[in-house]
Amino acid sequence: MIKASIVHLKIPMRRPFVHAKSVRHTAESIILMLQRDSLCGMGECIPRDYVTGETIESVMTLLQSVDLSYIFQLISFDSLYHAVNSLSELHANSYGVYALTNNARCIIEMALLDYIGHYFNTNISSIIQQFYESISPHREPKHILTSQVCDLALPIHEFVKDRGPFHCIKIKLNNNLADNMHKITYLRSTLPNTIPIIADVNMAWSMDEVLEQAAALKPYDITYYEEPLKKGSWDDYQQLKSRYHVPIMLDESICTMADAKKAVASHACDAFNIRVPKCGGIINTMAIIQFAKQHGIAFQLGTQVAETGPLILLERQLAGAIQGYFTYEAGQHDRYFDDYIISPMPIIDRQLNIAPIIHGRGLGAVMTPHYEKYVNKKIIWENKRWTVCK
Repeated sequence: MIKASIVHLKIPMRRPFVHAKSVRHTAESIILMLQRDSLCGMGECIPRDYVTGETIESVMTLLQSVDLSYIFQLISFDSLYHAVNSLSELHANSYGVYALTNNARCIIEMALLDYIGHYFNTNISSIIQQFYESISPHREPKHILTSQVCDLALPIHEFVKDRGPFHCIKIKLNNNLADNMHKITYLRSTLPNTIPIIADVNMAWSMDEVLEQAAALKPYDITYYEEPLKKGSWDDYQQLKSRYHVPIMLDESICTMADAKKAVASHACDAFNIRVPKCGGIINTMAIIQFAKQHGIAFQLGTQVAETGPLILLERQLAGAIQGYFTYEAGQHDRYFDDYIISPMPIIDRQLNIAPIIHGRGLGAVMTPHYEKYVNKKIIWENKRWTVCK
């Protein structure tokens, strides 16, 4: 018998996270908990209208149209190979009769992968290496270097003083050139020049502003400008890269394989910011990563500040399974949340800014009772139908 629940969580953050387009005081996500017999699988997604056109409400509505019993029947549990292969086929066929959007696809796929991992006593990293990574499995690292993010709410002096050691820095910039110059010059004057700096603009600049700001900041060796223009500005991005030699990393513009192919065909960027939920789950994400490798596009493994647990686990498992990314954003859950909705929560060694590899079955953790106090809405699946509880 299959049981499941979809919950919309709203978790207050200790401090706000600010970029040029938004201020966030609360982490909001959707959690799917899927149970059959004694085993469980969990998934998470974080819809953002400005990224994929999805919202919390639209994804929860779409998920309620899905017959989980039907989906589960399409997974073969004869062996790990058959289970993962049938999941891949299910994914390729849009989950049978369901045209799922990216975040809805991510959360279902993730919960099924977690369940499969528990069923066959393996973890997601091993599944990714065995079935989705095209190169031979590499020796698993003991830990992963993490990048540090300075948002607009964090003074640059405090960031440098408290957030090191630095392996890679992402700094949120605004429209104020003088303010941006102060931050970048301070970084370059106080830290080694070998540390890469990614300037994340969150689609806030016009073409003229990009040219002005990039020209002023050129002496300070910005590694990439991340999505400075509105998403899908292919012609302008091509001009920035090819004519003006501004190094571009695309984030919001890269949500599907079609986006990745358009970016490469347009010569629009040097790098992708890969985030699992916006790309529609691990299967889509791995396809985009392999495409990037084939076409000489650098990529980072990104995260979103509102991730509450399961996605942090999945991204850590992904980082431990593959190679070739230039940096990994491990999240800042230890800085934003008072307690955690999963146990164990993956740690980050803040003395060294490294992230240990996760072990265990599936994602490597379980939900804790703490999540109940953050539930804004809950829908349960029993007797082959969805019922709203809260």
